[in-house]
Amino acid sequence: MSYKDIFTEQKGYHKSRLTTDEFDFFSKKELIKIDGEIFYTKFVGEILTPENKYFCVPKNFDSSEKNVELFKEVLDAYRTIDGRNVLNNTSFIINRRGDIKSEKFYFEELKDFFLDFITYQFIYPKTTLRKHSTSPIPGAKIDVFSTIRNRQRFGTGITYKMKDLKNSDEWNLDDIYWSVIDELSTKYNDKVDILQMKSFLDSEGYVFKNIDISNSKEMIKDIEKCEVGIVHTPIKNVLLAYFESKSVSAKFDLNVFFTSEFEYVWERLAQKAIKDNLEFKEKEIKQNFTRIERRRKWFKDLDEMNKFLAENRKNIKNRQTQEATVGIYLSYEMDVSSKPDIFSKYNGKKFIGDAKYYRDPENANFDKEFRTYNILTQNKYPMCVFVPAQRTRVLHVRTEDDLELVVFNLSVEDVVKDAINESSITIEKIHTLLFTKGNTIRIGPGYDTTSA
Repeated sequence: MSYKDIFTEQKGYHKSRLTTDEFDFFSKKELIKIDGEIFYTKFVGEILTPENKYFCVPKNFDSSEKNVELFKEVLDAYRTIDGRNVLNNTSFIINRRGDIKSEKFYFEELKDFFLDFITYQFIYPKTTLRKHSTSPIPGAKIDVFSTIRNRQRFGTGITYKMKDLKNSDEWNLDDIYWSVIDELSTKYNDKVDILQMKSFLDSEGYVFKNIDISNSKEMIKDIEKCEVGIVHTPIKNVLLAYFESKSVSAKFDLNVFFTSEFEYVWERLAQKAIKDNLEFKEKEIKQNFTRIERRRKWFKDLDEMNKFLAENRKNIKNRQTQEATVGIYLSYEMDVSSKPDIFSKYNGKKFIGDAKYYRDPENANFDKEFRTYNILTQNKYPMCVFVPAQRTRVLHVRTEDDLELVVFNLSVEDVVKDAINESSITIEKIHTLLFTKGNTIRIGPGYDTTSA
């Protein structure tokens, strides 16, 4: 794919590099930071506009077609980290009035309807079936007025109202609705709640069918001929707006990590390239980073305390309350554990490190890594910080008494290659700089570099 421009993240460019519409869109979506006539990119990835195609590689990455192809693999491989969706994969449609709405906007609307208690019965036709029966009909509702009238005609029994779950071939709004939700929830990696609701509806007897929804004009025709009740009219309108927007050719497609999200991606890329070892992290040294503090806090009332407990429920345990003259005292244990990103174990050598996505590591204090982490590990292992750059090198070594911290620049290109190809370029360069060239003093009795 040929790009009009390949940008480098956080680098400055003159606004003339973008069209007026592109510049306005990039600004509104906070994809760039503007300083007079210059803009600085705040994303990594691909953007397709109605007129052009753009790509932005990470800072300290050469803006070449080769690196674009390499980084496209990162976009595919690191969409989700620890269950968190960090890739912004969204289409923004410019409608005939000039409004801009994202494809994800329509998905969120349809998802809310799908998960709403009112729409548990899905979106079947406006007309309901009525059946007079002497036996209860599961899932149906009693129609009192019709029961009185039908008893005169059919004798004893009760008239029930129920949905026509089979529908006719002419009425397929339910299939369109489900197919859109299924397709978009897959695209945005947001299926958990959707599938739970589908399971419930399956148990209620509703039938889901995925159909071809690629022809927007045909979908609009099918939706318009489906009559629905007042409760489900908004769903029908959103579906119409969605397919109408897809028939408009002018749109922006984003397939990007914003800089704030790419910090998580950099951490994961570095972990893989530097050979983060789960056994070393969880079995050998985890206890060093476990920290529990005993705390006491005052609250004006029970509601305020319960709100605090709800917000911190994962980190609080062994709590006790005591009434005060005014308010309540809460005594509790707080888990304040903090641990580095990387516990490297490779070719018999171990070290610990943090991956930082800083722009100016020379002026960062790295106090937590220098003091806290060294003290928690009794100064046993080399402690490092890794910051992205064009090449791998030791930026500086900090020492004070027994404390030591080695700050590295890492070649982003090498890290990406290692993470994608499972190669060892980065870790071998680190070992050479750290151990062979003597950038750590931790090779004595306190740290056996030959131990497995």
